[in-house]
Amino acid sequence: MFVVDPQLSMPRDWDLMSPSFLALTVLTLILIPTNKLKSISGRVLPVAAMAALLVLPYIVTNLVEASSVKYIKYIIDLDKDKSISSFVVLRTYYEDHGDQRAVDSLNYLYPKYYPDAVKLRGALEALQAWDGEAVRSYLESIKPNKFLPAYHNLKGGVYYFSGEYNKALDESNKALQLEPNNSLTLCDRGIIFSGLKKLDSARYWFEASYKLSSSNPFVVSSLAWLYYQAQDYDSSAYFARHLLTLGPEGATGNYWLAKIAVRKLKFGDFSRYFEAYKKDGQSDQSYQSRIEELQKVADALKNTPEK
Repeated sequence: MFVVDPQLSMPRDWDLMSPSFLALTVLTLILIPTNKLKSISGRVLPVAAMAALLVLPYIVTNLVEASSVKYIKYIIDLDKDKSISSFVVLRTYYEDHGDQRAVDSLNYLYPKYYPDAVKLRGALEALQAWDGEAVRSYLESIKPNKFLPAYHNLKGGVYYFSGEYNKALDESNKALQLEPNNSLTLCDRGIIFSGLKKLDSARYWFEASYKLSSSNPFVVSSLAWLYYQAQDYDSSAYFARHLLTLGPEGATGNYWLAKIAVRKLKFGDFSRYFEAYKKDGQSDQSYQSRIEELQKVADALKNTPEK
């Protein structure tokens, strides 16, 4: 395989494969009938020496720090398109060791080596901000990759924003098959089923996503939104308050609490949550449109007595 294509994954992992030969050697010795052991007793030491030598590539490559760093750089240079995970591991290594110069160098190289990954991140952020046009624009500039779950999620997002919910579900099914435990994929399925007006199915997928990633603001916000749409305001408020515990990105909890307060005719609470959202919610990608929405409500409530 190495002669045919040096970039095949198995030759690149030759050091990881080497311990398997030791296991095969031991297995072979175990399977030899007892009455035959005497005839090979003189070969035990050579076999043991060979078995020890077989694991040396693993030891040299993985247990010596400098060799590991050199090897992972070799993997990246050998095939950049297939080595993005190695690139991330190397950057994490330099971050953990406080080598900021190396980190800055890799951050500079990342968009050059992986331009589609950068676009993909932007597209996913646009998807979470409900910006359908931006998602479509990003998707058109990204090289199609049917083996990438995020790519199918993006295609599903484009179909969702155009109202083609069944096509969106088809793309989500492909993403789920490739990566069944991705919390954002499960969350996207919840959104699609809500578009199909199947709220029970939507709740199932949102809650499955929440079990995997209860600290992801997008997932928690999706549950607050779902229960708000279902007019279960107490459950919506529960997840909105949970959002507020998740740092700056969870400030959208005040937005949902403000909307819930209006539904419960608690106008004093509405004003308090609205002011908190104006102050702390600027990291929300939908901040401007939500501020305008809440401001219209505030203007309408100025002369409305609280119940």
